Amino acid sequence: MKYVLFSDIHFGNKNSSDTYNQECLDFLNFMKDWCDENLHEDFETVFMGDWFHTRNAVNVKTLNYGKEGLITLSNIGNTQYLILGNHDLYYLDKRDIASVIIPDEAEGIEIITEPTLIYQPPKMEDKILLCPWLVGDESLKDLIQQYNPEYVFGHFELPSFKLNNKIVMEGEFNPFDYEGTKHIFSGHYHTFSEKSNITYIGACFSHNYSDANDWNNKGFIVFDGTTGQYQRIEWKKAPKYYVSALSKFNPPADLDNAYVQIINDIKAPNEDILKLTSALKDTGKYREIQVIPIELDISGEEESIELKDIGNMNTIIPTMLSKVEMDGIDSNKLIKIYNDLEIEWWT
Repeated sequence: MKYVLFSDIHFGNKNSSDTYNQECLDFLNFMKDWCDENLHEDFETVFMGDWFHTRNAVNVKTLNYGKEGLITLSNIGNTQYLILGNHDLYYLDKRDIASVIIPDEAEGIEIITEPTLIYQPPKMEDKILLCPWLVGDESLKDLIQQYNPEYVFGHFELPSFKLNNKIVMEGEFNPFDYEGTKHIFSGHYHTFSEKSNITYIGACFSHNYSDANDWNNKGFIVFDGTTGQYQRIEWKKAPKYYVSALSKFNPPADLDNAYVQIINDIKAPNEDILKLTSALKDTGKYREIQVIPIELDISGEEESIELKDIGNMNTIIPTMLSKVEMDGIDSNKLIKIYNDLEIEWWT
């Protein structure tokens, strides 16, 4: 049996942007078309968490985009499982209220609300454990010991893996905690990474500038449960996010359908900046081009940092906004706007 695995689509991201929600549908249609053309045997599809982005309220238009996405998902593979991620749950510490409701047109999809074993044909004895976001005293180590699965598909927050292209989750990784199963595939972190027998498959496409310069580590996975091998499939037409200092600006050849931020580290004059942005827009390859003064650059120069080193983002960002000094800009109003957004950082 083969399994199509994908994760972290986040319908409703970017303030329920119609553009973003349509990108979600475009990805699902891409995945369906690829599977129709390339998989000529029975397979099952597993979504590994975070169908919706906002935990406590879902925009009505986003609900309809999400519904259309579920209908498309119901037509990919013989069976479809939808694992609940942390963004799908109203409460982070229990799973009794979730935002995902399967419409009648997609009623074949099974929502995984509790750790669940499925059995892999033809032997029907090779067990796969499907795990939603863990709550309370649940641990992946204990679940592996309890169920003794061949493979695990879930939505886990394990230490020392990359959260995105720059941030590494704090904590020490102990591979002995995950012995007893051949391979663990997880959603939750948005970049592809591997250690020992664990693979974070990454988000299905780049969502915003936190995924900058990392578009090749997105997509979906086709896993062969018989051989234990997998194939990574990239959506070449996915939106891309690219950040570069102006002094090093050299966009790669495959950078299209792109959102671009350029840090004006050499303090080039406005006339030169306008010429550059105009030339870039004329290529037709870019959706958005932002040029940021070096004084406002918060990207840093480190390749990666541990999450524990960045502190509380809801404290850091207002502090940074309070230091903004620009004509006509009231830093106190910026802070109020930020606080009113009620942004959910990784928890």
